[in-house]
Amino acid sequence: MTALAANKEIIEKQGNVVNVPVVASDIIYKGALCKYNAAGYLAPCATESGAFFAGIAEGEADNSSGSAGDKYVNVKTNGVFLLTGSSFAQSDLGTLVYASDDATITKTDSGNLQPVGRIVRYVSSTQVWVSILGSNSDLGSAVEVSEVTLAEGNVLLGNASGVGSALDASGDAKILIGNGTTITSVAVSGDVTISNAGAVTIAAGAVELSMLASAISPSHVVKYAGTFTTVGGDAAETISVAGVVATDIVQVMIKTEGASPVTCDAAAAATDQIDVTMSADPSNDHVLQYVVFRATS
Repeated sequence: MTALAANKEIIEKQGNVVNVPVVASDIIYKGALCKYNAAGYLAPCATESGAFFAGIAEGEADNSSGSAGDKYVNVKTNGVFLLTGSSFAQSDLGTLVYASDDATITKTDSGNLQPVGRIVRYVSSTQVWVSILGSNSDLGSAVEVSEVTLAEGNVLLGNASGVGSALDASGDAKILIGNGTTITSVAVSGDVTISNAGAVTIAAGAVELSMLASAISPSHVVKYAGTFTTVGGDAAETISVAGVVATDIVQVMIKTEGASPVTCDAAAAATDQIDVTMSADPSNDHVLQYVVFRATS
């Protein structure tokens, strides 16, 4: 872009009035509360998902026999207007109001109504002055957190129509999880459980060797372990352990010495047993501790 070097005329419109196309097969009357429908055309305010408040019609546009956009009408997008409804009180100043139709406002959104603006002056139980929001689909600070009605334990979630809806997230010990389309509240199942304090528990036996990363996969695992009290009579002792095979690796050590201490000199695996050689007769008061290792592959 090039900076100006001479005067330039700028096309402008009155700041609070816009000329917009009217929806098909409908009439916009002067003074009507108007919305932009989901297709982007002006229509009288009424319940509609995805629509938002546009403003107040300056004149009439009869498009009852036309297609969308055949007629246009000027709409005032901001200002303070005397509007009609019911059950208003002096204490309602600052309250956000909604259009229940093109001529009526209400303090309660019964679902998919368009927010119009805030009450700035009380006149009677049926009439109040309202500062309108104008054609603004993003209300920003117009809606206070305290004005959003949401049951305890619920969260605001966008639904399939792109409209906020309540999701009950208060289920005991449940978590919120995405399923590729939306978010649901589900209980944790399988080998892991979780408490409502956030404590996670893995079920006993749920972790198997095959689940471990190869970087920490051992060459051997403990297959059997236990203790054995010597029989005595000579230096050879046999520990019976069903399932032991000759290719296993065994480790035997003295856990508790007897009255006449000896040492464990050798140990070898055999079918269903471990053969141990002591330095001398250990008598029957030595306690041996054994571990049997087996290759993982």
